[in-house]
This record gives sequence, structure tokens and C-alpha cells, in this order.
Amino acid sequence: MTRGRRVSYVVAGLLLAGGASFWFRFHRSHAVAPKPSPSVLLVSIDTLRADHVGAYGAKVSTPTMDALANEGVLFERAVSHVPLTLPSHTSLFTATYPIAHGVRDNGAFRLSPSHVTMATILREHGYRTGAFVGAFPLDSRFGLDRGFEVYDDAYGEASAYDAKIADRPADDVLKPAVAWIEARAGKRYFAFVHLYDPHSPYAPPRPFAARFPNDLYSGEIAYVDDALGRFFSRLAAAGRMENTIVVITADHGEGLGEHGEKTHGMFAYDATLHVPLIFHWKDALSPGVRVAARVRSVNRRFSKDFFLQGSFDYQWRSELRAPTLEGTSPLFSDPLPVNFVQNNNAAVSLRQKNTSWQFRILGRYVLPHEIAVSGNVRVTSGFNWAPIQSADVPGAGTVDFFTSDLDRRSETVPIVDFRAEKAFKINARHRVTGMVDFYNVFNSNSEVNFILRTGSAFRNLIAVLDPRTVKVGIRYQF
Repeated sequence: MTRGRRVSYVVAGLLLAGGASFWFRFHRSHAVAPKPSPSVLLVSIDTLRADHVGAYGAKVSTPTMDALANEGVLFERAVSHVPLTLPSHTSLFTATYPIAHGVRDNGAFRLSPSHVTMATILREHGYRTGAFVGAFPLDSRFGLDRGFEVYDDAYGEASAYDAKIADRPADDVLKPAVAWIEARAGKRYFAFVHLYDPHSPYAPPRPFAARFPNDLYSGEIAYVDDALGRFFSRLAAAGRMENTIVVITADHGEGLGEHGEKTHGMFAYDATLHVPLIFHWKDALSPGVRVAARVRSVNRRFSKDFFLQGSFDYQWRSELRAPTLEGTSPLFSDPLPVNFVQNNNAAVSLRQKNTSWQFRILGRYVLPHEIAVSGNVRVTSGFNWAPIQSADVPGAGTVDFFTSDLDRRSETVPIVDFRAEKAFKINARHRVTGMVDFYNVFNSNSEVNFILRTGSAFRNLIAVLDPRTVKVGIRYQF
């Protein structure tokens, strides 16, 4: 875990424990009362710096967001990982880095259908899902519409002669959003609302432009806060704020000239990466909580799908090496008759130690569509061995015997195994899983050479360990 406790933005994980209660991973005492599974309203305000929100110390108040913070939980050090709209929102919805989800810039990438998103998870768990976006960077063509029943990106089109990105003001985004939420009375919902107004070029409506003639960026934020106030008031009047988690955040901030960057997208300083994050859940979260630990939009959302285990085994055995007993050495036994002096060498002990060890790492990762891959890496010690001497024994002919203790060891053996599996769900209780196993994939060092002495000559005894093998299997669960 990195410095500072990590808390996922992905609220889906907060909802899927049967809805009995809501526990923040970082501090359980922030939840004060068990409640049924809540609805989720996620509001992303594009290009909103944390230090331009009143609750974060801004000189200009933002009464709507400030009230939510006073009644809920405010994260003082929330960090976005990408100062670009589409990649940042993709990380927000998948809890993965751009290097993992593949969306690295606006307008040129599309999220692969293989990725699980917040919307797909919540829809699978019975939530009604709707998204209402304010500008072209989050157009449905870029793949974030997966999992949403409704993806409202009716922001219009920009003129071919206008460099401005096609967008719509906050009121035009919130109007269809509130209508959609009201129409789903009595049902759990997940609504995603994207407000683009603070993005450059700054052009707040006239009342707010007049209030902030020298700071139009703050004017845009004030307008969004005012629009959200009216939006939340209407939802409250319709009873749709009850048992609803409201999350206020941003995809990134704005340079505003700091470090020579007027807007965003080039540098990774706090100006463009420090964003607000506010959780509000009436009567379920302790009011007025401020969390100083650093949190971020990317976290181990898939940790439940990843398993990693390491182990180290060491065995020490004290074994009796007598010609009357079956040999216990994993390499060779003493084939000598009872009436022959043990190994004909007083220096060779009748009882000797035989040790072995194995280090193992096992990993398993579950991909979308119930596909899983797993790997097993074993590093195994070699065998104890000793040189062999041939001798003529009266009545027994020529026999071999050890000339020293088993104090030598063959080379260490690394072995890699791999499995791929695909599960097919028959019904709620039954499923069939097909498996393909590849043992000793690289077949490296699978032949261990033992140098054995026979008279004055040397010869190799080759023990084959785990040859390359492919196995196909089927598992039925019921």
C-alpha cells in the first residue's frame, strides 16, 4: 500500500455487501446507521480545482457543495491521475490506470468492451442506470456508455468554424437527469451527471459573469453550484434524496497560469490533479467529517478478483541408511547385503540428514466474462547425493555403495505452471468450468544431472522432473 491510505472512488464496492451497511474502508466510524442498499448519484464537475470550492478554503463560497460537505464526509487530499477528461473518467469508472484501460487521450481512444465498469456492476445488481453528460469528450462513441440503460449525450454540435468543443450548460444536463430520476420512484438508481461548464473557454451566464468580471472561471463554478442547488432541491421535494449517496468530484483541475500552464493536460501538479471529493448520505454518515489521508480515483477495485499467495517449505529428515532397510534417499538406495560392513567406510554415518526446500508463488486473476488465468512458479531444491563406488562382494558380485555422506546437492530447479479457465453459468447454482493446464511451460532445468563416481570413471544419472505436460479438464459446480 502506498503512503497514505487508499480509498477507491468506485462507490460500487460500497453497495454490494447486501446493502446492510455502509463502511468506509479507511475508518468504519464514519458510518452511523445500517440502511438498505442506497441509490447513487455521482456528479463530476469538469475542470474543478479543489481550492475553488468553499469547503476547501476558497474565498468565494459554493453553498450547495459546502452544505453537502458539512453534512457528510470531505476528503482533503483527493487526487486524479490524469488531467484529461476522457482518460480520467475512464479511470474513475474502471478504477484502473490508463496503461491498463488503454484510454490515453480525448477523442482518439475507445474503452474496450472487455473492461468492467461501475455502471455494469451496479446494473448487474439490480440498479437502474442513467448517464447525462455535458460535452463531446464523454460522447457514447468512446465506450463509457456500457452498463447504462440511458446515456444522454445530446449536447448538440459545434460549428465546423468554431474551435470550441460541443457542450451544453449545467441546466440542460440536469433537466433530463432529474426527470429520469423522478420517473424511477421506488427503485434504486445509479445516475452519473457530468457538468462541463468550468472548462475553458469560460463563459458563465450573465448574472455570474457580472459577479466575477475578472474571474470567469470562478463564475462558471458559482453557476454550476447554483444549478446543483436547484437540482437537489427538486429531488428532495420528490423524495429522491432519501437513502441516496451523493458523490461530488471532478476529473481534474485547472492550471490558471501556475507553472506556466493556463489550462490543463500538459503538467501533473496539484493545480490540475487535486480535486474535490465529497460523500453525502443523509442519516447514514457522520456529518462534518474531514479525511486528511490521501485518496485517489484509481484503487484496487479488482482486488477481489486477484489472488496472490507465497509459501516457503523446508524439510529436514534424519534417516537411517542401513542395508537391511529400503533406501530412503530420493536418489539412490544402498544395495548391499546384510553381512557387508555399511559402505565399508567408518566415516559414512548410518544415520544421515536429508533436507529439501521449495519456494512457491501462486497467482490467480479473474477477467471479465468469467475467464480466469493463474500461474504457479516453484523453485525447488535439488536432491542430496553422494558418489558411488563399485566393489566386488563375495557371493554378491559387483555392487555399488556410497563412499560419503549425502552432503552434496543437485542444482535448484525452477518450474512454471499455467492454467486458463472459462466458466459457463447454467443457473444460479450450477456452472461448468473448462480448464487447460500447462505444466512446466518453459521446460527449463527439468533434467537434473548428478555426477556419480563408479570406480575411476564418471557417469551422469539423469532424473527427469516435471516434463512439459498439457492437461484438459472440466469442473462441475453445484
